[in-house]
Formats: sequence, C-alpha cells, structure tokens
Amino acid sequence: MDLATRKYNFIQQLFEVDENILDKLEQVLETKKSSKPLSLKQYNHELNQANLRIENGDFYSELEVEKMTNQW
Repeated sequence: MDLATRKYNFIQQLFEVDENILDKLEQVLETKKSSKPLSLKQYNHELNQANLRIENGDFYSELEVEKMTNQW
C-alpha cells in the first residue's frame, strides 16, 4: 500500500474515533511539531507525571487499546 493510500485510510478512520482518542492524537501531532530535545529536568518531570498517572490508574491496558483500535 502506498503512502497516499495509507494517509487516506487513516483519515477515513479519524471520522470514527471519539473525542478522547482525538485529543490524544492531537497531542502526539503537537509534540512532533514542537519536538526539541528535553532538558534532563523536564525529562524527569515528565517521567514523574507519567508515573503519577499510572499510580492513579489513568492509563489504558494493552487489551483496552486493542479493543479501541478494533472499533476504528
């Protein structure tokens, strides 16, 4: 499958995602746009924030992600 076809298929799938997934996709794109090397301090801060989210149960299991992607 060529790149243009893959992009078209991806766009088609975007019409099916809910707002939560769209928010996360937008975050990924924004991060990629503004990606510059993190300072060690910022890197550690982001790791700590991620660990707090995990401790609070704010994450998706592999099985949940598989179910979500199957709904696309």
